[in-house]
Amino acid sequence: MEMESGSEKEETILEEIKAILDEVDNALASIGTDKFRVSIVDSIPESDINLIKIAGTSLTGRDWSSDFAKLQNLDALLSTRASESTLTDVKNLLDKLEDALASVGTDKFRSTIIDALPSGTNTIGKVNIEREGSVTHFSVAATAAGSTTIYTPATGKAAKVLGWSFYSDADVVVELRFATSGNVIAGLPFKGAHAMNCLGLTAPQGSADEVIEIYVSGAVNVKGWICVEEV
Repeated sequence: MEMESGSEKEETILEEIKAILDEVDNALASIGTDKFRVSIVDSIPESDINLIKIAGTSLTGRDWSSDFAKLQNLDALLSTRASESTLTDVKNLLDKLEDALASVGTDKFRSTIIDALPSGTNTIGKVNIEREGSVTHFSVAATAAGSTTIYTPATGKAAKVLGWSFYSDADVVVELRFATSGNVIAGLPFKGAHAMNCLGLTAPQGSADEVIEIYVSGAVNVKGWICVEEV
């Protein structure tokens, strides 16, 4: 018994589809000439609506010839669109992709270092984390408006503020700031708390020998800490 090839099967199926479409084409071509035998059970009421135009366009018969002309392309064999070898190649690629995704988390890579690592303590597989700055706690009990120094850098050094946290207990203005320039590091317009970690940011820095102070506009208690690195 001979087995039909893939292309022969495809051609047979397409011929069957075309035959059906030809029948539909012939049926539609007889519109206006077909006759039907029907029984009227109830009389059909006469409508006073006669649709002649829609949006100013006159209603005319639909010409289907251009649509059926497009169906002539169905005569082309599927094998001319995608061969069996092409589909096989696509499947192989998808199989490889599935295998690759299945190994996520277990794959191992062999790498080659082109340039030598710089001298020092650089290592692969080890990360050294160094903590920067030092924490200074402060407590200010102000009875009136004014400023209180909370940090003084070493002679010739500038204070870089890496982080802070403080709170106030009264509805007055509180500013954590550099004393000489008056540059505000952080502030509160009323009682509350303020905290910040400048990790990854350019931290506020004063001038050499510039102290850090707490300024208040009235009586208030302010407590907290700042983390400072001297540079």
